[in-house]
Amino acid sequence: MIAMITKLKRHLRQFGKDEQGTATLEFVLAFPLIMTIFLASYEASFTMLKGVFLERSTDIAVRQLRLGNPNLTNAEDLEGFICSQLSIVADCDESIEVALQSVDTATWSPRPTNIPCRQRNEEIVPLLQPTFDSGASNELMFVRVCVKIKPFFGNATAFGLGEIRPAGADFNIIATTAFVNEPRT
Repeated sequence: MIAMITKLKRHLRQFGKDEQGTATLEFVLAFPLIMTIFLASYEASFTMLKGVFLERSTDIAVRQLRLGNPNLTNAEDLEGFICSQLSIVADCDESIEVALQSVDTATWSPRPTNIPCRQRNEEIVPLLQPTFDSGASNELMFVRVCVKIKPFFGNATAFGLGEIRPAGADFNIIATTAFVNEPRT
């Protein structure tokens, strides 16, 4: 029995001095951290790219509104036009919300800061429906667009966007702009 304990101690000492596998240990400790940083960076950059595309498609739609495009008469038409320009978001039609409101220049009342964003399959409550008012001639208009996108890698990459959200929740991408209606003759 004593010989077996001495033999075990000798093997444990040799095992403790053995440096084989140290690179494996470093890899096991460092790899998850490096991959999390990489995935968060990828998620953040792709989400920002979608934000740039949303801004651009919103600008194109607003230009069409300013020019008086007869095909843009309600919120659904405007959403469809923005989605046609926003090819980088796969399910844009199901996840976009557009609000177009006039700004009272007599009082300059601030616009609401909460932008209507809803989950994809969520039913729209009539009180929360976005407003669509094309406005009068020379009237200042405020446009807010919100698109929900699904994250690629789940909650692990939400830190790259500085956003804490519940599990399974989508990211909100928001674009806002303002314009003045052209004079109508």
